[in-house]
Amino acid sequence: MKTTLFVLFIALLLSVSTPLMWGDIYDVGSYSVGTNTISGTAQVLGTHGGPIGPLLTFTTGALQSGTLTSGTFAAGGSFDLTEYKCGGCKNHPRDLFVGSFTGPTSISTNSQGLETLSGSIAGTVITGRYVTGATTQYLSGGGMTGSNYFNYKGTLTAPEPSTLPLLVTGLVAIAGPVRRRLTRRN
Repeated sequence: MKTTLFVLFIALLLSVSTPLMWGDIYDVGSYSVGTNTISGTAQVLGTHGGPIGPLLTFTTGALQSGTLTSGTFAAGGSFDLTEYKCGGCKNHPRDLFVGSFTGPTSISTNSQGLETLSGSIAGTVITGRYVTGATTQYLSGGGMTGSNYFNYKGTLTAPEPSTLPLLVTGLVAIAGPVRRRLTRRN
């Protein structure tokens, strides 16, 4: 009986406390430089939509200090991931993430001329949850590659009312035969 209660407790704890997290997603595309902003468009690699993945589009906030190759952009702008259900066409778009840069975004240039744009991002995913993250984009000669990290932060909402009773019922149904087997061995 103690083992059964322990298993139920662990399952309940895991089901309630596991946050939504996304790891790194990578992209390849191009960028353009405006008078005081940088915009980019890229295909996300290895996920759903498009010929390769969802389409990433962003525009930085306005340049606050420095230059467009070595400076700081203000918070704001836009940062969006859009999935197209028809393999590369622009029909039936679905917003997977809609957000913006949440803090200063920096750009720096190394000695080989590779520019690195990095900053924090936040917005809502398709389920309506608020997520935060970071992006790092490498810019060179009009081409762009980068990585983006999303992480759910905030309080967890209660699960749907029918979820926990179904979970407990399933665990009890599994625990009964396991308990019988264990008592037969002893």
